[in-house]
Amino acid sequence: MKTKKLIILFLIIILIDAAAAFLWFYLYSEIEKKQEDLVGIANALAFSGANAKNLKLLKNQMEEEIGSRAKLDEVFLTKKDVVPFIEYLEKTGKDIGVSVDFSSVKIDEIGKEKPRFQFSLKGKFENIYRFIVLLENVRYQLIFDNISISKDGDKGGWEANVGAMLVSYEIEKIK
Repeated sequence: MKTKKLIILFLIIILIDAAAAFLWFYLYSEIEKKQEDLVGIANALAFSGANAKNLKLLKNQMEEEIGSRAKLDEVFLTKKDVVPFIEYLEKTGKDIGVSVDFSSVKIDEIGKEKPRFQFSLKGKFENIYRFIVLLENVRYQLIFDNISISKDGDKGGWEANVGAMLVSYEIEKIK
């Protein structure tokens, strides 16, 4: 009977050990699953953080682009800006002491060519020279086809004939 009790006791201990081992294996596998879930959540958080940072960088870049676009728009003229530009040149010439007389302004209606100007300047040589230098340094890019300066025999002053093309002109797209 003692051996029977020992065998039963031994079987109970083995069952308890087996249950403990099964419980340990079960808990270990559950912890592994939770750990994998935590790694997935951590990766998702990192990805979301990176996305938020990228969105913020994109927003800042877009704001800079808007500022850059506004600066570029200040440098380019459109068809509606040509007349105010001519008026600006006439007023500036008058302020410097030069008479500006436009003989032709050619704007391509199809929109394939840049505007061309032909105008004459009358006044003192130094004023004409100052006006031409001002045209070279205006914020709009002009290319001079020709500049001829000669002494105006009638009044003792100087006269210049200028041909120029407005390069910083935005050709409007046909819709």
